[in-house]
Order: sequence, then structure tokens, then C-alpha cells
Amino acid sequence: MTAIQQVAVIGLGKEGLPLAVVIADAGLKVKGIDIDKKRVDAINAKEDCIPEEKDLHKLLQKHVPNNLEATTNIAEIASTTQAYIIIVPLFI
Repeated sequence: MTAIQQVAVIGLGKEGLPLAVVIADAGLKVKGIDIDKKRVDAINAKEDCIPEEKDLHKLLQKHVPNNLEATTNIAEIASTTQAYIIIVPLFI
């Protein structure tokens, strides 16, 4: 059995981004995937996309880009990821 070294969180909204930074804070590499290029660019620039989430900004500063990176291209991380977490929209 292979140990999980990299996790992909698909969907970096109000649920996915906080989850991704907490996983990164636990010591795993996290690749976040989202279809919104502006959101992906903001995360990679360490910008807090969810200001109401306490301490999210601190964790982004701590983990981007070493343990957490965002992308719009799932294909580029598929061969190096052992676990996927898919976050679906909660509010329609």
C-alpha cells in the first residue's frame, strides 16, 4: 500500500479552499483545482478569497506555493496524486 503524498481538492470555493489549506497544514502536498482562473491566480498569489474564514490568510501565506498550489488543469497533476476530494456546489 502506497502512502498518500499528494491530495487533490477539486473545487476551491467556501468549502474546498479551507479544506485544502488544513490538509496542507497537516503536512501533505495539496493541488487545488478550480475552473475559475481568477480564483486560481488569486490563491497562487496568496490572496484570501474567503475573508470571513478566520486565519485562512495566514495559512495561505504559510503554505503557498510549497504545500499548496492551485491550477485549472487537472491533467497536469493526475499522475502524481494519490487521493482526490471533490467538492460540489452547496448552494444552487
